[in-house]
Order: sequence, then structure tokens, then C-alpha cells
Amino acid sequence: MRTHPCLVCGSDRVDAHHPRYSVTLELSGMGMKRCGDDLAVPLCRTDHTLCHTHGREITFWIDVGIDPIEWSKEKFEEWKTSQSNSKPS
Repeated sequence: MRTHPCLVCGSDRVDAHHPRYSVTLELSGMGMKRCGDDLAVPLCRTDHTLCHTHGREITFWIDVGIDPIEWSKEKFEEWKTSQSNSKPS
């Protein structure tokens, strides 16, 4: 995850952000459950702070036009595929 640029501004200096809404409700913004590392997304320190201080997290993602759950699921699947391809047969 840290090899990817910030999803918002493209900076290469990123922190891992764990979306703070229910995994089962995903982008509804109804919960405050921290997601696991498989759903972490890269945000620079500035955008990470903005995400946490924006109010409801869901509005931050809507305002920047990014679906962090979709991004993280895609990247996690890519990572799992690369891990299975690198195992010796």
C-alpha cells in the first residue's frame, strides 16, 4: 500500500488510512468500525488529516470523488495474485 501515491493529490509520501465506517455498510457512513489492513488506502499526511477532520468521512470521499473501498479491494486482489504467482511450484 505504501508503494502507491496518495489517492487524492498523488504525493509519494503516504500514511495508511483505514476507513472508519462499517465494512458491511461500506460507503453508507453509518458505522465507525475500523477496517482491516486489506482495506487500507494511501493518503499523504495532509489529506489523511483532512479526511479525519472533514466531518463525516463519507462526505470527504464523496467530495474528492474516490471510492476507497473499491480501490483497496482491487489492490488487495492484485497483491494476493502476485503472492500466489511468486510461490514455488
